[in-house]
Amino acid sequence: IDSATKEVELALNKYPSSLPDKVVLVLVESWGISATAPFKELIVAPFSSEPIRKRYMVRQGRVPFKGSTVAAELRELCGIQAGFRESLLDSRTLGLCLPSRFLQAGYATTAIHGFKRTMFDRHLWYANIGFQQQFFKENWPTDSDPHLCGSLFVGVCDTDAGALVHRELLYGPPKHFIYWLTLDSHLQFDGKSRPKCNAQIPMALCGLSLDLETVTKVVKDIAMDPLIPRTRFVIVGDHPPPFLEPELRRHFSTSYVPFVELIPR
Repeated sequence: IDSATKEVELALNKYPSSLPDKVVLVLVESWGISATAPFKELIVAPFSSEPIRKRYMVRQGRVPFKGSTVAAELRELCGIQAGFRESLLDSRTLGLCLPSRFLQAGYATTAIHGFKRTMFDRHLWYANIGFQQQFFKENWPTDSDPHLCGSLFVGVCDTDAGALVHRELLYGPPKHFIYWLTLDSHLQFDGKSRPKCNAQIPMALCGLSLDLETVTKVVKDIAMDPLIPRTRFVIVGDHPPPFLEPELRRHFSTSYVPFVELIPR
């Protein structure tokens, strides 16, 4: 099926040497395509600067989505349309997923998610699809002191999860595939005091826009660090925000989610 990682998958299949030694996939919670232009433009603005475009070819697009976050994970990690049940049962298909393919190509593989490892049994099926190393809320590196964010799903803040991605790029294995599933933009928001939003963005989308912008700014800052090796980044939404109010749901595409790919020059 169509996915934001399709070009990476094709490179692994045909020209693995064309990939840099570091590849990062960021699946962004509740990032959908908004009909509100200021909202849509704000999220991707960090990737529009001249310094980013000098260092990376920036490719933007959209891919179809169906289902929940787990379905999006299987879309991007395995190129299949499936859900939680398939993540546990179909071992032959799961063995063809990106982490396993990267292992075969000589890469180390790491998954990072700030929530509990038992949520949807991620610690089990992540291992099945080829992740050697996994960091969750329960086993976060002991030499860091992460902050917690969220209300319904309380876990490691995206800024601290991004810092771990950054550290792995700098000090991890020389060839490394890193997957980061973000958390902060998961509804419901934690209700902490927030700075004022862009006046052109509806107040109901204020918290979401700030959390999504935080992720893209973190990725941009990592990508622009001159100390990291050449790295290819894929940043993609899982599904639109699951607002209960119909008027809020109408702000977002019901068929597609956005992606941005940073390809080192």
